[in-house]
Amino acid sequence: MSSRLILYPVNQLDVSNDKIVETLHQLGMISSGIEHAGDNRYLIGARFLQYITFMGCAPAIELAPLENGSSEFCHVEIGQQEKSLKFIADDTLANPRCPECKESISNWQEQMHNWQAGDLMSCPNCRAKLAPENLNWRRAAGFVQQYVAIHGVYPKEALPTEALLNKLEDVFGCSWDYFYAR
Repeated sequence: MSSRLILYPVNQLDVSNDKIVETLHQLGMISSGIEHAGDNRYLIGARFLQYITFMGCAPAIELAPLENGSSEFCHVEIGQQEKSLKFIADDTLANPRCPECKESISNWQEQMHNWQAGDLMSCPNCRAKLAPENLNWRRAAGFVQQYVAIHGVYPKEALPTEALLNKLEDVFGCSWDYFYAR
């Protein structure tokens, strides 16, 4: 699975994916749908590179589909709307940090089971009771109901521009953030 840059509304939205697709088309972030990839994946649009910045001296990004049919190229997926928060994480996820004491929470995986049962997590250092979505995941995880995933980019090499985040906020009425996952 390719690495992904995942954009998501901070305050969960209740808008159709069609509205997200329409907005991204209007911005020039996406173009046509990708054949045989379902109805939620799109080729990058003409203004994609105005909204996503690539760091490094020579990033190697495949911007078009490969002839071998591989999905390992840069494209955009509109995630299906979830009824409740969905946890998405990078497979190399480091321990999150407590927002109160800033210490690492090493037993977070054990505590996720409690959270899924309806309990808050507890920081083992300062004993603060926390919802996991409030932890500092260091841009390696997030809790989403709707999202836009940009596939085929390396973690921390691709960044959304302030212009993109501001336009999404203007259209949807809430701020957007991002993280990376595989």
